[in-house]
Amino acid sequence: DAHDVSHVADISDYDGVKAACRICVLCMHAASDAIGTGFAKDGSHVEEVVARVMLKNGAHSGCMCDTADFNACCSVSVNEVAAHAAPTRKTFAPGDVIKVDVVVHIEEHMGDMARTFFFDPPTIDTNIFRLYNVNQKVVLSTILELNSRLSKGPDTLTYVEIGEVLNSFVRMRRTECRDFRWTAVKNLCGHRIGKKMHIRPWICMRDGPATSVDTEPVREYDTFCIEP
Repeated sequence: DAHDVSHVADISDYDGVKAACRICVLCMHAASDAIGTGFAKDGSHVEEVVARVMLKNGAHSGCMCDTADFNACCSVSVNEVAAHAAPTRKTFAPGDVIKVDVVVHIEEHMGDMARTFFFDPPTIDTNIFRLYNVNQKVVLSTILELNSRLSKGPDTLTYVEIGEVLNSFVRMRRTECRDFRWTAVKNLCGHRIGKKMHIRPWICMRDGPATSVDTEPVREYDTFCIEP
């Protein structure tokens, strides 16, 4: 069950996810180069570049082994068409905002990473850059706060509180966020990751139906995606 919560992570899970995430980083560097140089003309080209990096490093796509109805190597979403869109052959146009989401599977463990890219940045609307910068500040503030809380040891932070930390920084920038009609995502959430891509507890970005599972503390060797 992809939503199984019975598995308690150990050092092998921690090291396995880290190894998968290192390959995710290589995939993102390759995607960045392909989009930035104009080599990748469309989403299918980005997928080809990512697939080559995975193959070279002995990995394969976790999207296809954990999501039955998704048959692409990675997600390439253009101009907010969807949170996780399958890559297409529609040619990128100047001003496009491209989100690449990669899930790597290697030796039983998964890594998950997403980045936003700009195609032909000089043509991007300045408001989009402003929004991107606000988003980056919220994410960085959240990560720094989580690192500070978790440095006090395991069992000092619950998964529900992770979402609350993110929301607190969104509220701190509420004026900027309101300018863009921007808020935390309501119908998607963060999650633990390990031998499955999506493992509870969930990390809810807004007030939602938290269960007793989601109020569990972050434990030693847990790995999770905040997905802000």
